[in-house]
Amino acid sequence: MDELLHKAALIELEKAQRKLLAGGDVKVKSSVSWLKKSLAWCDEYGIRLGREAGVFFYIEQQGIDAVEQRLSLLKQGTLKAHADVLPGTRDATISVTSNEKLAAKLPTEHLVLSACLDLPLRLSHQSCFNFTETPPQINIELDIHTIDLSRYDYLIVVENRDSFNQWHRYKVSLDITRPLVVYRGHDKYHSKACAGLKSRWLQEKGAAGQVYFGDFDVHGIGIAVDAKVAYQHLLLPEIQWLKQHLIQLHYRQSQTYDERFFSQRCPIAWQSILSLIFDSQAALRQQWMFNTPLELH
Repeated sequence: MDELLHKAALIELEKAQRKLLAGGDVKVKSSVSWLKKSLAWCDEYGIRLGREAGVFFYIEQQGIDAVEQRLSLLKQGTLKAHADVLPGTRDATISVTSNEKLAAKLPTEHLVLSACLDLPLRLSHQSCFNFTETPPQINIELDIHTIDLSRYDYLIVVENRDSFNQWHRYKVSLDITRPLVVYRGHDKYHSKACAGLKSRWLQEKGAAGQVYFGDFDVHGIGIAVDAKVAYQHLLLPEIQWLKQHLIQLHYRQSQTYDERFFSQRCPIAWQSILSLIFDSQAALRQQWMFNTPLELH
């Protein structure tokens, strides 16, 4: 038996509770996901949440009262307490429920993974962890709200984790001074933390210095083009070098980004680069770019 009500159900049932207390009726489509989960949970405890009426379900005050009583017995707090703290952190959530995982804010959603090549820090890690060799790179989680962005000229977002872990191997142009290098995240596009950092950069430093370093393929450029906060540059090898080293096996069509999408959204400065991919039906992944200088496009 699942003792825990889904957080979406808790929030919606609290809304229903308020509406009923105000004298209104609560009519919900029976097909709604949170209602199905609520009814399944109620069935486990013999709770009659309300009544069916065709394609709708009416939630009743007696049913809400029974839910509150069961939550209390399970030490899960009240519906109102859940509604007040679920948008918050896990630390706040444990004040009303024994299930901290109901919190809307994940413990890492404000953290980005940053690559650091600073020699003193690498030596410090070697000493601290008794490494036999000095690590070529240190990856550190940073709070996006406390990073001093004035110390950086560029924000470089790296698409793939394995390439991010080997950032030290890339030959980056000396014109790219004081970069803050972060991993894009495991999400399909940008992690919440990475997107938040990009927004903060725009607010504090303006529309300049944001760089996307990804695969030279349709999907990689599509992620850069589709970003909610625009990138000003792509980090790639020189174009003539790319023409000579593209690999047809690396080319793949994207179900998300097609030529129509790019015709409407792609910046003019990147259109010739994109045409190279479509015209040649070839591409190049980040892992094949170690041995050539990277520059801004």
